[in-house]
Amino acid sequence: MEKDKEITEIEQEEDFPLGEMIAEIFEGLTPEQKEEFERKTYNLIKSLEGMPPREEVEALTGLTWEQLKAMPPAEAMALVKAANKKEQIEVFIQTNKHYRGISKLSNELANNFINNGDIELAVAKIGTPDEVCTMNSLTYEDEDENIKITGRREFTLEDRLVHDAVCSLWVKGNRVITPAQVYRNMNGLSPTEPVNKLEIDKVDESMDKSRFTRLRVDYTEQAKLYGLDVDSAIIDSNLLSADVIIKKSGGYEVKSYKIKDKPPLYAYNEITGQLISIPTKLLNISKLDNTKETNVIKMYLLQRIEVMKSGHSKTNKIKYETMFEELNIKASATKKKRIREKIEIMLKDWKDQKHIINSKEYKIVGRKFEGIELQYKQDSIKK
Repeated sequence: MEKDKEITEIEQEEDFPLGEMIAEIFEGLTPEQKEEFERKTYNLIKSLEGMPPREEVEALTGLTWEQLKAMPPAEAMALVKAANKKEQIEVFIQTNKHYRGISKLSNELANNFINNGDIELAVAKIGTPDEVCTMNSLTYEDEDENIKITGRREFTLEDRLVHDAVCSLWVKGNRVITPAQVYRNMNGLSPTEPVNKLEIDKVDESMDKSRFTRLRVDYTEQAKLYGLDVDSAIIDSNLLSADVIIKKSGGYEVKSYKIKDKPPLYAYNEITGQLISIPTKLLNISKLDNTKETNVIKMYLLQRIEVMKSGHSKTNKIKYETMFEELNIKASATKKKRIREKIEIMLKDWKDQKHIINSKEYKIVGRKFEGIELQYKQDSIKK
């Protein structure tokens, strides 16, 4: 048939990526399916002349070539057609998980790590002659007048929250990510929930900071301990390898980040089996505002709870003073009381959602409340 000839010609054009995709899909169909496929898509194929190269299609749609091939043919063609017209397409894959690295490295990064040279961390057999260590450094790239990072220069606890959210979206398959999407993930909001510009700007600055912050991890001895047959195991990359995309339409400007590679901190935690996943619904506590203080306390508690539930904790108690110290919270008696009230609200919410069974404050006889004691159903650590 004449249309068979035209499809074949399309398949042979190097700069027409859709033709290659059609050929791969077409090859796996039965004769009946091929006839149906041709009937439904022939007119659309005829309208797609002059399609840009594969790399441009990926950039415009925000999807990888493999993702496009995995989609229903008509949907993929519609996306590519729109991309050819240079329409703004935001294909976002929603996730109900928030992934968090719980390695010693992840826990220490916000503790005066930036530009402090090589820092040794004991990660296994601690305190024994066979102690296993990693060598780590976190540095800003060379100072550049085009790099605008305001406020605190350290990698903060809030930066860690943002970075974990970026990784969570990346794991789901998102490669083009906006600061608003990141904010929603780290706070358990729905994809359509509005985010004010101030919060977007904070997340944007944090993501930009990660683009210019380089992480180097030599975990050779740790890798050998895990049975990997390697001479060396080193990760050396920016925390976030991403290009900035700015699109303007109707007086509005939308900034997004095209993530080019797996974030190295996530890669390290994945390789060493030190990841937990937290249901995003636990991050949205309606009775509390999403302030910095609330968010870091909320994530600290959830991390501790997940480790307990995994069976990797020796205690079911969380001491207030330990939490204040690890989160660098300097609190008066009044502020500590307010934080305890916040924690009570969080724990009640998680109990209502059946994430924990119960919780209560505990104290040493004759003294003030020392912390909280948790009851939970033990399960396996989530990856």
